[in-house]
Amino acid sequence: MSFSRGANTLRVSAKLFAENRSRLVAALKGKTTPGSVVLLQGGSEKNRYNTDAEDLPFRQESYFFWAFGVHESDFFGAIDVDSGKSCLFAPTLDPSYAIWDGKINDENWFKNKYEVDDVHFNKDKVISDYLLKHNAKKLLLLRAENTDSGNVLEPATFEGKELFNVDTELLYPIIAELRVFKTDRELQVMRYACKIASEAHRATMKAIRAGLYEYQMESVFRHTSYYHGGCRHLAYTCIAASGCNGSILHYGHANAPNEKQIKDGDMCLFDMGPEYNCYASDVTTSFPANGKFTEKQKMVYNAVLDANLSVFKSAKPGVRWTDMHILAERVILTHLKKAGLLKGQPPIQYNARSKKCWLLVLGPCSCPTDWVISLASMCMIVEVILGVVPGCSPTLKTCWFKIATYNQDAEGKNGTTKLNFQKSRIVIFLVKGLP
Repeated sequence: MSFSRGANTLRVSAKLFAENRSRLVAALKGKTTPGSVVLLQGGSEKNRYNTDAEDLPFRQESYFFWAFGVHESDFFGAIDVDSGKSCLFAPTLDPSYAIWDGKINDENWFKNKYEVDDVHFNKDKVISDYLLKHNAKKLLLLRAENTDSGNVLEPATFEGKELFNVDTELLYPIIAELRVFKTDRELQVMRYACKIASEAHRATMKAIRAGLYEYQMESVFRHTSYYHGGCRHLAYTCIAASGCNGSILHYGHANAPNEKQIKDGDMCLFDMGPEYNCYASDVTTSFPANGKFTEKQKMVYNAVLDANLSVFKSAKPGVRWTDMHILAERVILTHLKKAGLLKGQPPIQYNARSKKCWLLVLGPCSCPTDWVISLASMCMIVEVILGVVPGCSPTLKTCWFKIATYNQDAEGKNGTTKLNFQKSRIVIFLVKGLP
């Protein structure tokens, strides 16, 4: 069975996730003992504090979704490393749940929907009994620590877990690396998400005018993404910044909730991306609210534009990502020198400043991991989707690098969207920190 929101939205085959499971099994072969089984626990719905109201529409945990494509909450999934066979364990629901949640589907319905080998309702010792029946000797559980947030995804817990030899170290680096390298089916979903992001950004740019509020622009983006693209979730909190708010990297949170009234002459920075079928997009637009650049805005914008085009021209498999970072900085510094804001040669300013490089890797959510961090010093690789992120402030108080989300194939062709990329690039450049 496949996933689709209907109408003109993308249809995603369950074979995408079967392929991911096969890749995982192949990567684990030879690294673990016979009788090993991967057991993953999906996400659970969360209520708003002490109420019975769901806080947000449920969104599946990303590692579990990568392996099984399950949208519902409270599932477990097992993958036999020896045979490659898979089994889902669905939550057992009381018949009265149908009053609130609708029809309770049977095991065969889930088996057909997600194209796994077996499905059982989870209650009592169903999981441990299944594992014992299939001669599982070692469980490979996922313990995933995000090095940015420090948050930890704890290993799966279930009744009878103590009966098995448990390994919580082997799985994480392997599955994290597999998530970085995208299959053709995954790339198709991400191209669609980027296409919808581009359309939603264009709708926002058409709707803007002085006197409106930032949150209204966020609303236009959300509406377009869902109404026209079927994207129920966003990949991250919308940043709909105008004026000086553009210098706040994660503007849009509760303490700065896209609440400013947009003024005539403001430079806008809208960093917003929907996700489709749990695959993320990340697109930033930067433009004057009134449609006309001042000379200062034009100078900085063109510096970033030149950096973007320079990176796109030079980026290809085998090129070091850090070299692209340095290239973007040097291009921007050259423009700032030409404008009279810097003296000396750009390499001097570069060597004098902090050589910090931010790296963005996209997939089912933006996912920095211990393995991904090493990408910062690696050569660019086919099938890895990276963010090209240059930008600067004329005050030089902020200088960081974000432009677009893209994938580059073996021929060096951009593949995120079917849109005219030469034109869409001009939409998605970032100028950070303009007044």
